[in-house]
Amino acid sequence: MKLLQHLNVQFRGTDNNIKTECLWCGSDSLSIDSEAPHQFSCFKCKEKGNAFSYLRKWYESLPALKKSEATDLCDLKKGIVPLTLRQCGVRFFDGLYWLPVYNQKNHLIAIHKYVVDTNIVYGSPKPTALTIVGMQNLTKSDTIWVSEGWWDYYTLFPKMGETGIDLLGT
Repeated sequence: MKLLQHLNVQFRGTDNNIKTECLWCGSDSLSIDSEAPHQFSCFKCKEKGNAFSYLRKWYESLPALKKSEATDLCDLKKGIVPLTLRQCGVRFFDGLYWLPVYNQKNHLIAIHKYVVDTNIVYGSPKPTALTIVGMQNLTKSDTIWVSEGWWDYYTLFPKMGETGIDLLGT
């Protein structure tokens, strides 16, 4: 399953039935349907959901971004301040930076990963493939600025509150 591969989650199984560790109870009993929307259920704790609920639980399990991790990324991406990365929910885990994407209701719907060695941001696979950043911060402003990419979005983010202009990233 592409989502589990994207998240670097170990799994086993066939094309139709995937098994992995349950994020809710820790057992090795989580069964996931390989077809979107990737319904899952745990045979032990009975937790059920889909790709989005799995993605949210996985993201919640990541440690908060440390100041040193934020500073390291800001050293690579000039113009971004470490506090912005924390405010935007960036996490660091397994040597990768995880960049969350939220909808207008502030629900996590996608997560991209930044690989420092390749300097590439990899988008979340379907069905969690949304790439519009900042929708959770939209107001009723008549003006929206659209930044090109994550790093421009993070650079402009702290300046937008005082302007009354909304900001989205693509």
